[in-house]
Amino acid sequence: MGSKIPLFIDTEEAPRLNLAKGIETLVLSGLNGEAMMMVQHRIAPGATAPLHAHSNQQCGLIHSGSGRLTIGNMTREVKTGDCFYMTSDIKHGVINTGDDTLVMIEVFHPVREDFVNMIKNP
Repeated sequence: MGSKIPLFIDTEEAPRLNLAKGIETLVLSGLNGEAMMMVQHRIAPGATAPLHAHSNQQCGLIHSGSGRLTIGNMTREVKTGDCFYMTSDIKHGVINTGDDTLVMIEVFHPVREDFVNMIKNP
């Protein structure tokens, strides 16, 4: 069919972003014309993604580790297996409160153009 959208994703080959100290983000999809983007965040113990908002909707899964996730005016302790959803423009942030790397999988709709631009224009 000749599609440039990869059907299988190799995390070792995925582009990486460092959005904050102690946070590595692997961009797994969304760079080749997809309608949504999937990323994997690897957050070191004690590292924080400060409160921020964007126009993209997102949902996610705590793949491993634990932390404190704030969405709007709600803050919860999260652990492996927990899922979450965020509407557009809602403030959110996370801190890794555990001793191990916190790994989060997130899906954004539409694609995060800021991430695309950071990868294509380092």
